[in-house]
Amino acid sequence: RKNVRMENKSALLTTDSLNYDRVRNVGYFFNGGQLEDSLNVLVSVLGYYYPSTNTANFRRDVKLTNPNFVMKSDTLNYNTNTNIANILGPTHIDYEEETHIYSEKGWYDTKNELAELLYNSYIENQDTKRLIGDTIFYDKNRGLARAYHNIELADTLKKVSLFGHYGYYNELTEEGLATDSAMMIEYSAGDTLFLHADTLFTYADSIYKVVEAYHNVRFYRVDLQGIADSASYQTRDSIL
Repeated sequence: RKNVRMENKSALLTTDSLNYDRVRNVGYFFNGGQLEDSLNVLVSVLGYYYPSTNTANFRRDVKLTNPNFVMKSDTLNYNTNTNIANILGPTHIDYEEETHIYSEKGWYDTKNELAELLYNSYIENQDTKRLIGDTIFYDKNRGLARAYHNIELADTLKKVSLFGHYGYYNELTEEGLATDSAMMIEYSAGDTLFLHADTLFTYADSIYKVVEAYHNVRFYRVDLQGIADSASYQTRDSIL
């Protein structure tokens, strides 16, 4: 009790009250504590730390602070050896004025900034781009995200969304793709334009967005409909 320090290699656990079970080899706190390693600082109300496996389980008001981002969650598992955080509940990851990540299941490699997001997940950029999918693989350093099943690549500023069951988005080049039941919805005007194709590509033309559709193109709006082998849509002047 009072000013407790528990050291294990490069990890340091500090708290005001700690119980240590020598049989199970686990230390746990119940009134607030902090775990610090060579890369991250984690705080929570409740926590368990297993020195033999370098793993920790944190619950209630969990906050992981990294030099590049802040992760907040209600439940989180963390390994001080691999620096990987396992997401077990609603979790927000914020890169200041840049990227916001949300997921309820998955893992995040805090050292290499790689993620696998598995449930109710999305990645949202400050420039109004959002990628949604049942499964998302994200490489923050390369700015590349790949999504599988029920994906949506949305640009809320340009009011264009791409849908499909596979897609990717490159944050650095602003290039994206949607395929497997691909569809575009454009809703900047009074009527919504729906466009289907085998594959949809999107990229930025200066500050404007271009969507290119290839093979078996079908498009529909209240006042028009058409078919084509390929098509291109530009938000600059709404020309298809």
